[in-house]
Amino acid sequence: MSDFLSHSSADMSVFPRRDDLLSRTEQTSPVNDRRWTDGYLLPVVFLSIAGAASVVWFGAIGWTSWRLINWVIS
Repeated sequence: MSDFLSHSSADMSVFPRRDDLLSRTEQTSPVNDRRWTDGYLLPVVFLSIAGAASVVWFGAIGWTSWRLINWVIS
């Protein structure tokens, strides 16, 4: 039998054992270690303003293009 056929199944030593994975999911972190959302207000507001500005900018480009195409056609 060739060497390839004798090692055709996956080497299970590189994968974590099933018990290890289950024990990790049962662990919970204490309340003090959890991340709070207090520090996220400023980035959310900034990204909302940046998104609104992008929508306005794209609208202005579209409106200008439409007016320019109308002017060229007429």
